[in-house]
Amino acid sequence: MASAEGPDATVSVIELREKGERVLIIDGFVTTSERGVSGSSSLLVQYMLWMGHLPMLLHPDPKEALVICFGTGQTANALRRENPKSLTIVDINPNVFKMAHYFTSNENVLKDPRVRNLVMDGRAFMRRTEKTFDVITLEPMPPTFAGVNALYSKEFYQLARERMSDNGIIAQWLPFHQVSAYHGASVSRTFTEVFPNAVLWIDPESLTGILLGSKNDRGTLGSEFPGFKRNDLKRILPEETVRKAVYLEKEGLKRYGEQYGDVITDDNQLLAYGAAAFNTHVNPVTLLLSNYDTMKIFRKGFYEDKGSLEIEQLELIKKESERKE
Repeated sequence: MASAEGPDATVSVIELREKGERVLIIDGFVTTSERGVSGSSSLLVQYMLWMGHLPMLLHPDPKEALVICFGTGQTANALRRENPKSLTIVDINPNVFKMAHYFTSNENVLKDPRVRNLVMDGRAFMRRTEKTFDVITLEPMPPTFAGVNALYSKEFYQLARERMSDNGIIAQWLPFHQVSAYHGASVSRTFTEVFPNAVLWIDPESLTGILLGSKNDRGTLGSEFPGFKRNDLKRILPEETVRKAVYLEKEGLKRYGEQYGDVITDDNQLLAYGAAAFNTHVNPVTLLLSNYDTMKIFRKGFYEDKGSLEIEQLELIKKESERKE
């Protein structure tokens, strides 16, 4: 459908004729897609909506929001639908903004007068801006890709915290199908080092993890979702399901990271080299199940009475994987 070459990356949009699904490809990597006319998708993309909805729902009164990395614009649009006063979108690649009109699921978010989009490195933007935000959400390229360690390091989270309002909420993508259990736990540990009031939410459809942290260290994040009371916005999951999808709460997430991971820094580049880079060649299902099994073992030992430890979709994938072996 379209392709554009830039100094750092080539961006393409293709349509899969059978399903009518449109896919965004950056440097040959299928980054994301939107559902086709049949409502189906070769990628499970529901989590992108929750990258926008969740931090807004957790904040008591979000006015100023920031999205780092635009993609197809589904996260930005979900956040916009929660009705912030203003929304800033930053992406290092100008061509993703130019391709936005090919993805109808973003509902022309860039044309909303409340929206300002900038072509800039997200971390550089936060160093330079003097503005503070109630919500920051980011969904960069996979953690092990070149340069992405800079958006998962302790130094980055410290910078983000400085740019957040007193009750600010941050959301970070944690793709279990692209990192080992050790690296997934390291992402969690690094996040909680800076945001001790944090939870891990797992999307019931895609099984993608979303880390959510508050600048307010008091209380327990995830015990309340005040955004559900603000409006009757129709979302793809009901409130009860959203609440149940919190898999590791404040103390559990902290202990999980400390037990199984290390702190990611700008200096150690933990996600950039060695085993982390090798994981890009590992079967995604193998990585997903490794993360899940590790978390499940931890939960069984940490929580005395936490109800079911299982996520139905993950259990189905695990059984199918075992059947094929």
